[in-house]
Amino acid sequence: MRAFTGFLAILLISVTAAEAQYQNRYYPGAPQYAPQYRTAPIPEDCPQGRQIRAQKSYPASMTDCQVLDAAVENRKRAVQVPPGRTQYGGTQPSSPPAPAPQADPIAAARTAAAAKVLQHADWRPLEADNGAIYKLDMNSIKPGNGGAAQITVYADEGRPTDIALNLKFLLFDCNGRFLDMNAPMSQSAYAPPKSVAGQIGAIACEKAHAMTAAVDTESMRIGLLPENYCKGFSAEACSRMKLVIDTKERPSFCKPGFGLVESGLTDEQRRICYVMTSSVFH
Repeated sequence: MRAFTGFLAILLISVTAAEAQYQNRYYPGAPQYAPQYRTAPIPEDCPQGRQIRAQKSYPASMTDCQVLDAAVENRKRAVQVPPGRTQYGGTQPSSPPAPAPQADPIAAARTAAAAKVLQHADWRPLEADNGAIYKLDMNSIKPGNGGAAQITVYADEGRPTDIALNLKFLLFDCNGRFLDMNAPMSQSAYAPPKSVAGQIGAIACEKAHAMTAAVDTESMRIGLLPENYCKGFSAEACSRMKLVIDTKERPSFCKPGFGLVESGLTDEQRRICYVMTSSVFH
């Protein structure tokens, strides 16, 4: 009986040791599966970390695996590529530049026209029945062919950009119809006498007809003889004017409004135009 009891004790010890060895082998790093068999954590094994520690100094408190992790992170930071460069020092192909926005030709033309008008503009307000305000450039009025009249206007809506956005060049036949020259393909429209267009036309036609009468009066006063139209000019200037007038062909610079200062003509050119546009010349 004593021998049998000893045999059982030896067998129990052997089984317990084998089972513990089995759990340590098949549950490494996972004590939650067999906590009763783990008495201490299994030490980490990172031979690469030991090699790195031998080449470079690291704190003694760091394990070999921590040394390996730190070395990997340092390597990642070292090979980060700056923007526009490749990992091997080359230059990455850059994206083509974005195309520049195309300027609106109509808006550009309006802005240029507005800037030109503002140089010599003399604005006169005109209020419509509904309270809308229109500005008329009195200096822009010019006589047209057949008794017509040209004028520049814009709708004043209280914005600094109104001149560029709302500027219009109107042509009145002074017989109740007008044409918006901003739209070359447009047709003439009726301008009732009491409408805004009718009132603008009345103002433009009145001044244009007065300008035409003044030109005729000046032409009649000067006369067609060189001794008359050359008064106030040198002999050289008189010779040049006579040479042009004797051709009986009106120069291209004798356009409507040539008598205005804004036309840019010289006194000599204006005198030629006065003579060649007079009713007695033809």
